[in-house]
Amino acid sequence: MQNKNYFITIGRQFGAGGVTVGRNLARRFGIPFYDKQILSLASKESGISREFFERNDESPAGVKARSFLGINLNSISISDFFSASIVDDSELFRIQSDAVRNAAAFGSAIFVGRCADYILRNEKRCLNVFISADMSDRIGRIRSDKRIKDADTKSDEEIKELLFKADKKRANYYDYYSFRKWGAARNYDLCVSSSKFGIEGCVEIISRIVETRFNVNI
Repeated sequence: MQNKNYFITIGRQFGAGGVTVGRNLARRFGIPFYDKQILSLASKESGISREFFERNDESPAGVKARSFLGINLNSISISDFFSASIVDDSELFRIQSDAVRNAAAFGSAIFVGRCADYILRNEKRCLNVFISADMSDRIGRIRSDKRIKDADTKSDEEIKELLFKADKKRANYYDYYSFRKWGAARNYDLCVSSSKFGIEGCVEIISRIVETRFNVNI
């Protein structure tokens, strides 16, 4: 029997709206959406706390070893401290990769970040997307993001610095583990700008490709 499962992976610039696009696609197609949910799966499957994965989320090699510097030791669990001693960066990536593959084994799904396009590179029915946006739109989106402390009071230059650091972190992580170049068009099936098409426009473009390429009916 032919496997009818399909997958959408989304790489994204920080502040480009990739998570929102992914969630909207998941609602449209009625399939699971995985962003930070992958960290929960990795935690459950490995026995390592979710907080440990969050502190090292999409971090390049070498960052894990420094993840406890400057943190109140009273706030660190014994299991986390033990995990930091025995789990190297490659093992952490392997655990998260297994979590992505295990999630994909349950059926069609959407994955945001975490090298999902590379991890699922052998899946034939997989659409790999990268979402970008103009700097002004990214600044506006970050300034209105309630999850970022005091974002609405930051200057444009402060937010630009935040965007630069976040993108650099994601690029270093992706480049190191995938042996590819983050954001380079050749590594994706589709690159789309949320500034040019809007969030819903991006959702519509991606949806049409999925429907046609994988013969999916909404």
